[in-house]
Amino acid sequence: VHGEMEDKYQNREPRPEDLQLIAELKDLIAERDQLIKKLIDDKKFYQLELVNRETNFNKVFNASPNVGVINPLVKQKKKNDRSANRFVSVPNLSALESSGVGNGHANRLDPIPNSSIHDIEFNSSRPLPQPIPPKEPKMVLRRH
Repeated sequence: VHGEMEDKYQNREPRPEDLQLIAELKDLIAERDQLIKKLIDDKKFYQLELVNRETNFNKVFNASPNVGVINPLVKQKKKNDRSANRFVSVPNLSALESSGVGNGHANRLDPIPNSSIHDIEFNSSRPLPQPIPPKEPKMVLRRH
């Protein structure tokens, strides 16, 4: 009699409130699974977007860095001219000088007036003139 009652209790029908609670919990699990899937997809998207932006940035800025010098003697461009030629790389500057653009003096500053060292017709193969020694000897003070 006792075993029969226990079997009947174990095999009883579920209560309606239990069935409703189970259905609500299953719906909640389905919503959370969708949210997790959406977040995983968003994470993948943003990771790929980061890689894409980093690749594009490196193509523009890091692929071939333009190391050079600013040449203050080059003619200034108009302010509204936004060309990328604001910096002249070192090899291009030396190529300009060796190709003989202009008379060779256009890229030089004017010499210091009344100076014997700065000769307009300077020749790099000829040595510079010897400096003239001062007429009065310098006084050297020594401390002991």
